[in-house]
Amino acid sequence: MTADAADMTTAVDRFDWAQTPLGPREAWPHALDCAVRLALAAPFPMIVMGGSNAIVAAYNDAYAPLLADKPCPLGKPIIEAWAEAADQIGPEIEAALAGATVRRDQVQFELDRSGRRETAWFDYSFSPILDTRGAPVGVLNAGKEITRQVRSAQEVKTLLDELSHRVKNTLAVVNGLAALSFRDEADSPGLHRFRERLQALASTHDLLFEGDANTADLRALIRRAVGACADQSRFGFSGPELQISAGVATKLALILHELCTNAVKYGALSNESGEVRLGWEAGADGALVHVRWRERGGPVVEDTSRRGFGSELISRLLQGVPEAKVDLRLEPAGAECDIDLPLQQ
Repeated sequence: MTADAADMTTAVDRFDWAQTPLGPREAWPHALDCAVRLALAAPFPMIVMGGSNAIVAAYNDAYAPLLADKPCPLGKPIIEAWAEAADQIGPEIEAALAGATVRRDQVQFELDRSGRRETAWFDYSFSPILDTRGAPVGVLNAGKEITRQVRSAQEVKTLLDELSHRVKNTLAVVNGLAALSFRDEADSPGLHRFRERLQALASTHDLLFEGDANTADLRALIRRAVGACADQSRFGFSGPELQISAGVATKLALILHELCTNAVKYGALSNESGEVRLGWEAGADGALVHVRWRERGGPVVEDTSRRGFGSELISRLLQGVPEAKVDLRLEPAGAECDIDLPLQQ
C-alpha cells in the first residue's frame, strides 16, 4: 500500500489494526477515535498518532501528497515515515505526548521524497489528544507545505535587491551629472540644496527596501528623514505605529527634509535652544495620516506673511495625491505645518 491512497477513510477502515501496537480499532480510546474521524473529514492536511510510540492511526487525503512516494505509514511510528526529519520533529512529538501544544511556522526541512533529497518548508502544529481524565492518548498533527510560497518570496527578494542596486546606481549617476554640470559653481546653494534632496530620496529608498518595498514604518521614516539634516535630540516625536505606502513615504520624506532644512537655516534649529515637536496620528476613518510640525524656541518670526520656505516644492510634491493637504504657516512663535496624506496610494 502506498502513501497516495485515493480514499484514506476506506484505507483506515480496512486496515488490520490488530497487528499493530494500537490494537483493534474498537479498543482505541474514544478520544483517539474521534480525532481520527475529525482528521479524515478535514479539508487540510492532518495526521493522527496514537500511543506512546506515536503510531500513525490515520492521515487524510490532503496529507497524502506531502508523503509523495514514501510507503504508507499506517500502523507504524511516524518517525519511520519522516526519518530524515527525526531530530527536528522527534522532540516536538514527545512534547505533545507530554501534554504540550507545539506550533512552528516556516520551518525548513531536508526531505527524501520522489527519489531525491529536497528542501521544503512547512507551517505545522502538534497537539495532544486527551482522554476524559486529561491524559494524552495520542497526537494530532495539522499543517501545510509552504515551499512554493517561500521560494516565490525568495525570488521576489532577489529581484528587489537587484532593483535596489540599480536605483542606487541611478541616483549616484544623477548626483555625478549634477556635479559635472555645475562644476564651475561647486559652492552654489542651489546645487547643495539639490544634492541634499537627492540624499533624502536615497535615504527613503533604503528604508523602503529594508522592508517589503511596498510600505514603510512611519516612525522610522520620520526619524530618518529629519535625522539626515539635524540632531534628533532636538525633536520631540509622538505618534502610533503606522504603515505608509511607498509612494506616499517618498513624498513625505522630501517634505520633512524641506521643513527640517529651513528650520536649520532660519527657524528653531538655527540656535542652541530651539526644538521641533513632530507628531502624527491616523484619521478617524483610518485612511489618512495627520502629521504636525511645530517649531518652538527659535528666532521670533517678524514677517509672518513671507512665502517661499519650501512651499513651492511641497505643493508640487502633493500634486496628484488624492485627499492630500498641507497648511504651512509662519507664526511668531515659529513655523507650523499640518500635513494630511493617505496612508495608501
